[in-house]
Amino acid sequence: MLEIQIRNVGKIKEACIELPGITVIAGLNGTGKSTIAKSVFAAVNAWENIAGKIRRDQRQSIEDELEHWLEQNNDFDDIMFFFEAHEELTQHILEAYENEKWEKGEIYEKTEKIIKEYCTNNNLDDNDIEEPVEEIVRILNRNLDEYVRFFVEQYYQNVFRDQINPIGTEKTAFVNYRKTDEEKTVTSSVSFQHNKMSIIGKILTLQQENAIYIETHSVLDFCQNLGRRSNRTGGMTLPTRELLSSLSAERKLTFAQQQEQERNQKIVQDIAENITHGHLQKSKNGTIEFWDEGINEKIEFSNMSAGLKIFTVLQQLISNYSLKRGDVLIVDEPEVNLHPTWQITLAEILVRIYKELGIFILANSHSPYFIRAIEVKMAEYECALQGRYYFMKQDENAYISTDVTENTNEIYDALYQPLNLL
Repeated sequence: MLEIQIRNVGKIKEACIELPGITVIAGLNGTGKSTIAKSVFAAVNAWENIAGKIRRDQRQSIEDELEHWLEQNNDFDDIMFFFEAHEELTQHILEAYENEKWEKGEIYEKTEKIIKEYCTNNNLDDNDIEEPVEEIVRILNRNLDEYVRFFVEQYYQNVFRDQINPIGTEKTAFVNYRKTDEEKTVTSSVSFQHNKMSIIGKILTLQQENAIYIETHSVLDFCQNLGRRSNRTGGMTLPTRELLSSLSAERKLTFAQQQEQERNQKIVQDIAENITHGHLQKSKNGTIEFWDEGINEKIEFSNMSAGLKIFTVLQQLISNYSLKRGDVLIVDEPEVNLHPTWQITLAEILVRIYKELGIFILANSHSPYFIRAIEVKMAEYECALQGRYYFMKQDENAYISTDVTENTNEIYDALYQPLNLL
């Protein structure tokens, strides 16, 4: 089971959120529900593929150093060779470094040898070779902990847009990730003071699950103009940029993954046949479009029913294997734009995604219809014990999460109150 502990993050004073199956966080507007969702998203994804990020950073740093050095020492008549030379030379160095498993003490000598041989073979000057070699040695000798801290902090800052600590206070923010299964327990903790991060305890370098965060706005509204130069992804939040990438992903699957994907198609077919009556596909220019199977025509996203969009997104994420067993799906106020009847339909689909596909779900909501539908459908699908329900309560100028799984009426009493007042 996955558990995320949060303290002094944004509006959240204290929250301990368990994700055994489907977790619902209920509360009024502005009570920190989305802050919890962002914390869970960052706690899961910040550690993802750290090794790959380090390799990419090393490659880019070495390429930049060699490009500058080659340009300073040579006149390139062939401009294409100039663009290729630093990339090719970087590839030679990194391949030898990884394949031959260089020791720290031999990096300088071996790097210098590769650069000199390359320059000789390509009629290039190798003046002042000490400068790039020393920099490459420094890049390859960087401390792993420094790399990890850089990438994890960068991810959190991008998710929260540099506003992790409560504004106007000196309190230290804290996020703890804890995953327990039958074999072992994995934990990782980070703290932030003045929005600067420290890693507490063991560094987590291997992360298998992935989190996908569907925010209240529809990602499909960004798709329509992505092919136009005037529209960039810079204004999007990090969760939405990653979601957009997942929607357009074309993955090479292993045999086991292919088998799992085929088993998942039952839900995809049910959504297509009973709700969306269509599917997302790549257009000729590489952007995403919605194809209506009833009329055999493309439908502009601006002309789609707002309520259909979340179903279409879920359909695509499952269809292209962006969501797989063990992943975490976070949906922020999914009831937005949905009639109560469709809120019940969506609740059932989410329960099936957990029950049939093994995908853990965190849903924020202030809709009693949707929350009650989750409760009822989990009971119908015989997984009620894997449900958790939290209600956000004010504590001075901040908010805490209260586990009300054993008394969900506390949620309904609060959310029905406006209707009772009428």
